[in-house]
Amino acid sequence: MNTSKKVWVIFVLVAIILVVGFLTSVLITRKIDRSQRAQLLVDAKQAALLVPTSTISTLSADSSDVGNPLYAEMKERLMMFRAYNPENRFVYVLGYKPEIKKQFFYVDSEPTTSSDYSSPGSLFPDTRDQDIENYLKGEAYTDGPYKDSWGEWVSGYAPIKDSSGEMVALLGIDTATSIWHQQIGFVRTVIALISILLSVVVGFVVWLLRSKQSSIENLTKENQNLYHKETKLKEIQDLAHLGKISVYFPDETFVFEGTVAKTLNILEGERLKKESLEAFIKDSDKDKVSDFLSSIKTSGNMYEWVDIALGTKEQGYRNFHIYGNVSRDEMLAPKKFSGIIQDITDINR
Repeated sequence: MNTSKKVWVIFVLVAIILVVGFLTSVLITRKIDRSQRAQLLVDAKQAALLVPTSTISTLSADSSDVGNPLYAEMKERLMMFRAYNPENRFVYVLGYKPEIKKQFFYVDSEPTTSSDYSSPGSLFPDTRDQDIENYLKGEAYTDGPYKDSWGEWVSGYAPIKDSSGEMVALLGIDTATSIWHQQIGFVRTVIALISILLSVVVGFVVWLLRSKQSSIENLTKENQNLYHKETKLKEIQDLAHLGKISVYFPDETFVFEGTVAKTLNILEGERLKKESLEAFIKDSDKDKVSDFLSSIKTSGNMYEWVDIALGTKEQGYRNFHIYGNVSRDEMLAPKKFSGIIQDITDINR
């Protein structure tokens, strides 16, 4: 596979990984958002249990409540709840004035010295129509992210009802969107890093596999070319009546390949002892073989040759020319004779 195709395959795989990573990030983000909203509702309902309806009925929703011990007790409970749940920035109790269609504060979790403190009876400045609708429904719900005078929030609300089920107040909890998105952002970052890392790894592996595949394909082509060359060479050798001969020392065993093996009707690569080979040597040439082997062992020459007739009495004999080189050890003793053997019968004729 050429480089452009490799790059294209890697690009497609990386694109798939990134798309899957993005979709996974979206799904997990939604799941975390739902989980956090569910937890926010749980917190709001738990905080609502800290506010008895009997206490609310004693409040006037004005500055006089500051001196009311029940107001002070309820405010302390909300402050303690917030201290145990620091991710919740504000905890407060809202009432509703239908004549002006505005929500107001009964009590909040801020100390009186805080710049964010809301005094009893102060109007909620950012009351929206949907806030009033949700209040009148008397159900727990979440809202946000949204902006108001204090910042950007995600809020959870739980109704506070009397014994008859009538809505008397609404407990609210605000969590800053920065904290809300912190966990979501962390998960998105992790998924993005995993996707990028996986893309790099997959790209590298694909590139490596494709490179190996190309190497294997090239090697296969080279092997095929080599096979064709060897086949062609064998055909040429057959046409020229050429073959290979090897003689191993010191046991003096012969190995034939090519034309002579066919002539003698023996297996190519089969080792023949000198005694076995003599059955194929014409009687008049047997001394030539002995002299040939003797010369290899004693002369110290690097090259040797001999002409002998091989065959059988029944099939007849053919003349062969043997020529090759001798490999020797440090003492010049022969280890192997390697050469060619050519049928020269027709040439002689």
